[in-house]
Amino acid sequence: MITSPGEALWYHLRHRFIEPRYRSEASEDEEADWADPAGRLRQYAEEALVSASCTRLISKARKHLKQIVPAGSATCELPYQESTIDAVKQFCVDPLGMSFSDRYLGRFASLAFDSAVAAGQGASPTTRRSAFREAASRAGGRVACYLCATVLGRWDMFKHDKDLPLDHLWPQAFGGVSGEENLLPICDACNGLKKDRITWDVYGTVHDYALRLNTADGLALTRLALHRRAAAKLAEDEQISLKEAFMLIGPYQELSAVQSDESDWFFNQIAHNADVLKDLW
Repeated sequence: MITSPGEALWYHLRHRFIEPRYRSEASEDEEADWADPAGRLRQYAEEALVSASCTRLISKARKHLKQIVPAGSATCELPYQESTIDAVKQFCVDPLGMSFSDRYLGRFASLAFDSAVAAGQGASPTTRRSAFREAASRAGGRVACYLCATVLGRWDMFKHDKDLPLDHLWPQAFGGVSGEENLLPICDACNGLKKDRITWDVYGTVHDYALRLNTADGLALTRLALHRRAAAKLAEDEQISLKEAFMLIGPYQELSAVQSDESDWFFNQIAHNADVLKDLW
């Protein structure tokens, strides 16, 4: 169950670029052959491409809105919406080189616009406190980081709503809504590592892998990547929200749970096998 426009855009892009049942429906001029890498890291490469395309479209929509919307005006007004959708559709064609029909480009652009609007709407104090209280109700009044289980304290310890440490499961910067359905408590350490990474493949960038391999941060990023991968797989399989999936899985487990040899965990394909991922929930 998709809860955010940015998440919806990601899945729409993946459907059109990647999934065979959609490829078979595409005409020759719609074939996304540039999204067809070969080799054992195919899924990683494909989803990394989808994530990059998704973030670029949303970034384009946000930049365009910033340029055309006067201070104090509502970004969702129809003229701004139409202008942004047209700009994103053109961006899909040049420089991204997408050759899909206008109907699909329009859908991508519309979701990019909705994502840009969501990116500018923070969680209200009422929503933040309600999300934090909900998490506390499941743990006897104490709140813990949903990723590493570090105890953050009792929910009533935080005097100001802005101090409540909450994470947008689908990042706000890339179209994550600021509602309870997209918020869970997080510690500063995990929040600093996760940042605005939208999917598990983004944890495997050259910077993460080459510069942090075998470091404390590198191992933490690997745990977060596998945890995110497992949650996304569970959400898809069971048709539930990402938040529901994270709540079912619980905090990440030790890497030994999915480690089968001495090769690096992230690029160990066995660790990303669907059957092995079930060990994480």
